[in-house]
Parts: sequence; C-alpha cells; structure tokens
Amino acid sequence: MRYGANTLVELANPPKVCGRKFRARVRPDCIKYYEDGVAKYLPIDDIYYLKTSLRYVLIYHKGGAAITQESLKTLEKKFPNRFIRVHRESLVALPYASYMKGAGRNTTVVIEQADVELRVGEKYVACVRSALQDKDVA
Repeated sequence: MRYGANTLVELANPPKVCGRKFRARVRPDCIKYYEDGVAKYLPIDDIYYLKTSLRYVLIYHKGGAAITQESLKTLEKKFPNRFIRVHRESLVALPYASYMKGAGRNTTVVIEQADVELRVGEKYVACVRSALQDKDVA
C-alpha cells in the first residue's frame, strides 16, 4: 500500500481477499456454517430442522446437511418465530412441521418435506401441539 493522499480512502475501504472484505458480514436471516474451511451462510427459510451432535449442531436443509458451532439455545433465541424446540437435542422449523403423531413417550413430529419423524420430549408435547394448532389457524 502506498501512503499518500488516498491513504484515508484506502483505509476506509478495506482490501478484499478472494472477493471478500476482511470485516465480518452480519446476515440476520442466515445461519453461518463452515464447509472445507470456508464460511458460508444458509438462509433459515431452507432449514427443516436442527439437531445436536456432541459439540456441534447439524443443520438439515433442502440441499442436504451442514454443521455449525452455534448452540441450539443461541439459534432458538436468535430465531424465536422460526424454530420450536421439540426435544432437548432438536429444533424444528415451524413452517415445515406438518403434524404430530403418537402419544406419551412415542410422540413424534413429522416433517413431510424431509421425510423425517423427530421424537418430541415429554415436557415439550403441549408446547409443540399448541404451536402447530396456532400455525394451522393462521
């Protein structure tokens, strides 16, 4: 970098590396994940459900699966109207939750688009049922 009359202009516009700026981008409707060491962003509209696996959260979406290091608790707080907790280890995107079936410990929530049934924890059954009924009414 040359220092001269344009130095302030150059510092105000940070250099790009591989087409990206150094500063972090904030995308309020996306979840950040890494693929091959490269940060990528996944729109929350494409996500079916999230499930924990050890220290990571697996994101199941229209294009497959991805991994993020954000916790379920953080994601649940960040997108309260989008995801509902169905178990201590999983969140479901409310628009994709089709219906519940079973009773007691065998209660599951069905996500037809992903062809998946996720177990609903006993303490979450009433909340999930209420959210699905509210979704159908709206």
